[in-house]
Amino acid sequence: MKNKLRKSYLSTSKKLKKNFILDSSLLIQNTLMKEISSLNLKNVLIYSPYKFEISLDIVLKELKKKSIGLYLPKIFPNKRMAFNDFNETHDLLPNKYGILESDSDNYLHIDQFDLLIIPFLSVDKDGFRLGYGGGYFDRALEKILKKPAIIGVGYEYQIHTERFSEPHDIKYDCVITEERIHRF
Repeated sequence: MKNKLRKSYLSTSKKLKKNFILDSSLLIQNTLMKEISSLNLKNVLIYSPYKFEISLDIVLKELKKKSIGLYLPKIFPNKRMAFNDFNETHDLLPNKYGILESDSDNYLHIDQFDLLIIPFLSVDKDGFRLGYGGGYFDRALEKILKKPAIIGVGYEYQIHTERFSEPHDIKYDCVITEERIHRF
């Protein structure tokens, strides 16, 4: 079922118009900044947008002004993921999927984050994430001791009206789309 859903959402994403992507990204980022403005943040996991995913350029700019530690996911062999420092002194290099990663050697353990901003292909009605199928985020978060806030950003069409979750799937606290905030 999940592979069928992935194909469907990837197919739909290819049909998105550039103006819709840009307008939605702006709206979603502004909503995200309002949503997190009252949080006491020290370390935030962001992501490097891939394909049609929501850009985080406004979020980056605002969080940098507040001297918040920003980190990016980095993948390793055996489908392992770690989170390393992201700032102007580090280069961004494409991984095997073409997703940009920081070349920093400064890593932060998952339990030290206050907020995780994680993209998705879809989210089910209970707030569980469907990703690209590699399971990187699921494995990286499976042994987390201190759960940070987890926010997803995506498009309203990616909200699935039925359940598809499995026990290992990540559950969002909220998902922000161009139309609304979904709380779980």
